[in-house]
Amino acid sequence: MKISLFVSLLLLFTSSVVADDFTGLYKVGSGQTYYMKSKDQADATVSIYTTKVEKDSLDIEYYIQSQNSFIKQELWQQFRLEKGSKGPLKLTKGYILSDNMKNPETMESKHIKGADGVQMTDFLFGSFDEINKHLKNTEEVEVPAGKVKAHRYSISNNGQTVEFWISVDTKPLTMLKLVSKGKKKHHNYSLNLETLVRNVKAKIDPKKSVALSKSTRKLLETSLK
Repeated sequence: MKISLFVSLLLLFTSSVVADDFTGLYKVGSGQTYYMKSKDQADATVSIYTTKVEKDSLDIEYYIQSQNSFIKQELWQQFRLEKGSKGPLKLTKGYILSDNMKNPETMESKHIKGADGVQMTDFLFGSFDEINKHLKNTEEVEVPAGKVKAHRYSISNNGQTVEFWISVDTKPLTMLKLVSKGKKKHHNYSLNLETLVRNVKAKIDPKKSVALSKSTRKLLETSLK
């Protein structure tokens, strides 16, 4: 499985995380599952859910599953976001695990923060004022449960343009749909909400993580080119 899209999807979580206290807004094991289509790899499902919630930090995990020639392929990544005195949340830790790894591996800072194109953390985890600079319209979006009122945002950077739709009425705010287009293959994909998830157990245990292997480092660095 290519992991370039997974790196590009860094922190496409539940939109703007601007709560004073995360414990009052997020629940461990809760999140969303999306259907992902892309030009350069098989369709996949992507689940994004919380694994740990503290007042000033939030741990989230991604689980991506795709089918290739009758073989199921699986990949997990887990990240920690921490609030500073001001500005967007900071990515401070990252881990990766695939179905052919014995233990999760600790990502290096350049792999956590090095994805090119649109940097989702710059606005999805910023202030409302910063996010609303990119607001284009309010419209209805079709989801499995029916039509939902949503704000549509758009942002471009380094040859990549991302449009995404955020629910207006749910808390925490939820991304309903995303369409990315760009000059690189891994810039071109779409996400559509399939379902909300509850009581999901974390696959990655950071205490069991080992140093990044040469093969995983090569994959991560290739995906960022």
